[in-house]
Amino acid sequence: MKKRFLLFGLIFAFLAFCSLANAEVFPSPKIDWSNDLVRKYQKDDKVKQILLVQYTGQKNIGEQSANVILFEKVKVGKKRAWREILRTTAFVGKNGIDKEREGDNKTPSGEYSITQAFGIMPKPKTKLPYIDIDENVWACDESGKYNTIVRDGSCTSGERMIDYSPEYNYGFAIDYNQINQPSKGSAIFFHLKGAKPFTAGCVAFDEKDMLFLLKTLDKNAKIMIDYSL
Repeated sequence: MKKRFLLFGLIFAFLAFCSLANAEVFPSPKIDWSNDLVRKYQKDDKVKQILLVQYTGQKNIGEQSANVILFEKVKVGKKRAWREILRTTAFVGKNGIDKEREGDNKTPSGEYSITQAFGIMPKPKTKLPYIDIDENVWACDESGKYNTIVRDGSCTSGERMIDYSPEYNYGFAIDYNQINQPSKGSAIFFHLKGAKPFTAGCVAFDEKDMLFLLKTLDKNAKIMIDYSL
C-alpha cells in the first residue's frame, strides 16, 4: 500500500513539473505586462517579485479601484517562470493615476522600487527595512527635506505620520520623485485603507493584504502601476 501511494505521488509530481516546465508566465496570459517586465527581469536573479497595480477606473461613484497582482519568480529546471501568489484590489488616487504635480490627487504611474517599510504598529514579519513611527516621524515637505521621511523631529511641515491611523498602521514607501522636486509630489506610500474609497495619491490596501505584502516582498521587488487592459 505504501509503495502504491509513493508511486502515485511520484507520478503526480512528474506531471506537475512537466506542466510548469512548459509555461514561462502563468496563470494570467492575458496580462500585457509580460511583454515588457518579464523580458526585462526574466534572467535577472535579483528581481524575483513583480507587483502589478492595474487601475480600473471608478468602480462605484467616487471609488477609485485597482486590481493588484503579485507574481513571484520560480525556477523550473533551467527555465524561469512567474507564479501568481496574490490577487486582490486596492484604492488609488481620487483623480486616478498618471501623477503630474503636487496636490493633483493622482497616483503616479510607471515602474518603481520599494525604499522602506513603516508602521505605527509594531514591526511585523518583513524583509524590508522598517521605521517604527512615533511622534517625531514626519513625511516632510520642507525645503531641503521634501519627499523624505524624517525621524528625528527636525521637520514640522508635512504629515506627522503618527496622526494618520489606521492608514499608516502599516505601509511602505516607493522611490517616486527621488530628485525631491517640490512641484512633483511627495509621500507616495502603499498603506492601509481609511474611511474613503480613494486616496490623495497613494495605494491603499486591506490590512490582511498589506501584512502579506510586508511578509513576502523583498527590497528588489519591482512595482508597476498602469491601466488595466
